[in-house]
Amino acid sequence: MSYQLIPLHKNLKFLDQCIGVLNDEWPRSREARRASLLKSYDKYPSLVLVHTESNALLGHARLSPVEGQKDASFLEAVVVARLCRGRGLGRMLMEMTENYALSLGYQKIFLSTHDKEEFYAHLGYQRCPPIVSFGVHSNLLSNPMVVPLQRRYLSCLISR
Repeated sequence: MSYQLIPLHKNLKFLDQCIGVLNDEWPRSREARRASLLKSYDKYPSLVLVHTESNALLGHARLSPVEGQKDASFLEAVVVARLCRGRGLGRMLMEMTENYALSLGYQKIFLSTHDKEEFYAHLGYQRCPPIVSFGVHSNLLSNPMVVPLQRRYLSCLISR
């Protein structure tokens, strides 16, 4: 089987499938989800994992800025379509996303999880102090003064 990781903004034909996969996991209005996904751009893309032969969207991950760390990215909205789970696609999505992040010049990835810490630990992620990321909405803030949320943050140095 053949898979590709594609920046969503470079191939919008996957937009509706992506909305479906994300909303199946984290329900939200289609309009709000669409607006968020359309903020994908070269430096901080929404990435979709696609089965090459069928053009089926199998997963999604988004890279976002980390305040004060230009060589780091915050990984969010990582999801594999429900019907495709248990086949190693989550690991593949993460590896492909890490390689993509490296190609953009990022050396470290941060993420936050509530229930998948063990999965990410198997991939080399470790707990770390809180970081500040505003996700796709970082451009709306000027000179932000914030306190990071108290979540479980994990980080991983990436090098391949």
